[in-house]
Amino acid sequence: MIKGLFDGFDSVSTKQWKQKIQFDLNGADFNDTLIWNSNEDIAVKPFYNADDLKKHTPSTSNISPWRIGQTIFVAHTEKSNLKAVDAIKRGAEHIHFIIPSEENISIEHLIKNIDTDSISIHLELQFLSVGFIKSIHTFRGKRTSVLPLILSGTFQKQGIGLIT
Repeated sequence: MIKGLFDGFDSVSTKQWKQKIQFDLNGADFNDTLIWNSNEDIAVKPFYNADDLKKHTPSTSNISPWRIGQTIFVAHTEKSNLKAVDAIKRGAEHIHFIIPSEENISIEHLIKNIDTDSISIHLELQFLSVGFIKSIHTFRGKRTSVLPLILSGTFQKQGIGLIT
């Protein structure tokens, strides 16, 4: 029944719609009166129809998968771990720990009770410490094959270099 609902009506082209709208505007400019720009500077028209779809082809690019993430600033290892576990219970699939210094931080305690098979962990270190990186690597070596910890990332330090 719904399929044939609009069969009794003739299709209306974009040109016909514009002509009718311009007639109803009593001489006012169509573009100035009815087309507006969104915050993203996209021109929004007052109507769209099938003619607009012909201009745009579907994207053929590969879409990267995304995950629900939670960023946690690590001031206390145990409290940060509890926040991470709670975030995971509420649906987080990725935890981003921001670690300001290596003082009193234990990676083992930080990711305790987190299934690293299903939850990805990102460590943002706001310091440079070979010893801390070695402790992460040592901890990684202690992991069983059931819960592997894959290390990947980049090292960068802002402000290195001089402009002369």
